[in-house]
Amino acid sequence: MPDMPDQFDEKLSALLRDELASQRGRARAAFVAATARSRWRIGPSWFAAAAMLALLIGGAALWLNNHQPIDNAPIAGTNTALPQHVEQIVWERQLDGGIHVINDQPVRMIRQQTIEHTQWLDSDQALITRTKPREQIKFVVAQPN
Repeated sequence: MPDMPDQFDEKLSALLRDELASQRGRARAAFVAATARSRWRIGPSWFAAAAMLALLIGGAALWLNNHQPIDNAPIAGTNTALPQHVEQIVWERQLDGGIHVINDQPVRMIRQQTIEHTQWLDSDQALITRTKPREQIKFVVAQPN
């Protein structure tokens, strides 16, 4: 007596082969037909996009040529003296962020942290202080030892 799972597999394979035989090759034919149609559609759409871009650039150039510049003259009664620089201190450190893998390449992450502290006197002799923190992350290719 044949094994029951083998007999079931044979019947299932025959049923699927008969049912799906009409589908063979349809996906490839549909793909070829779709790509053939899209080649002709790309040309006019690219031409239309290029024409629209040219119109936008031309319109922007005309607008910029006709636009009057803003008068940057100081307002009457304001003091236009430049601020007087008093002090600037910069703290900087680099931290090791460990080894990471990017695009199958081992890289070391380095975090550079900076704090810039600046003081100056404005035109009314008021002391102004600005503290500006920055962080920059760099990836360096890790070299084997």
